Amino acid sequence: MKILLSFLLRLLLAVIPVGALVWGAENFDYFDYAIVELGFPSWEMASYVTRLLIGMQCGLGVALLFSGNRNKQILSTYLVLASLFFAISVLQVTVLPLNRVYFGYWELFKWNVWQGPIIWFLSVVCGYILKLKDRENFLQAPNWLRITIIAAGIAIPFVLNYPPQWAIYGEKGIAESKDNLMVDSLSLYQSSYLHLMDPKELNSGKKLVCFASLTCPFCIRAAYKLHVLRTRNPQAHCYMILTGDPSILELFEQRTSCQNVPRMLLNDALFNQITGGSVPKIYLVDNGKITHRLPYW
Repeated sequence: MKILLSFLLRLLLAVIPVGALVWGAENFDYFDYAIVELGFPSWEMASYVTRLLIGMQCGLGVALLFSGNRNKQILSTYLVLASLFFAISVLQVTVLPLNRVYFGYWELFKWNVWQGPIIWFLSVVCGYILKLKDRENFLQAPNWLRITIIAAGIAIPFVLNYPPQWAIYGEKGIAESKDNLMVDSLSLYQSSYLHLMDPKELNSGKKLVCFASLTCPFCIRAAYKLHVLRTRNPQAHCYMILTGDPSILELFEQRTSCQNVPRMLLNDALFNQITGGSVPKIYLVDNGKITHRLPYW
């Protein structure tokens, strides 16, 4: 019975980070933005740090299946990382501005914003139970095999989604564009929702303008990234032109924390006329004229 319980604990410790990795492979940028806003890594380093952390956690979890009770270093390192993920997930749903962009289990199940903290807390508790109570030495493997497993775990997230994302999706760089932003149309349009910016501001100076839909997942990420950019650079001239049902604008703002980005809401017809219906569209604008188009990634 003790051997079975020990195996189940170890299996659970392996499954939790692997589950987060499998789901998070296409959502690592959520995690990237979160730790960037915490102030630790740069934008460039965030992609590597997040993949290294979750990959190491996955490798350690699987290695625990082949580690007896004398192998405390693996379990101790696992507990440190599990505690870190638990702390970040708690911060996401409580006090920090990043609390509307989630990594891992909330995005998977969506039954409650606290499900991520609960699952990572379960991982921490099971790890401590294993550390304090487990005395089983079954499935004891040589050190070289455990090291190989940990190294493979670290490598997997880089293989699944190599940073930065343009390595997969193709980076075309900043393209020159002579399109008209149609600022006059923006200014004339009377939205039923209060404009949280003055469209006439786009007529002067250099700006970055992001066209986004309230329901597009990539737009949600782009809006959150603009929020972080403005948080770090309050004087940055960034604007968002949004489209969608006004009733979900508040949810979009909560989810992306984009209240610090000047924005307005357009009806679908005018928005599609300007963007061609493809979002997110991100432009550099000089005195009301588009000069360059930026790739999303």
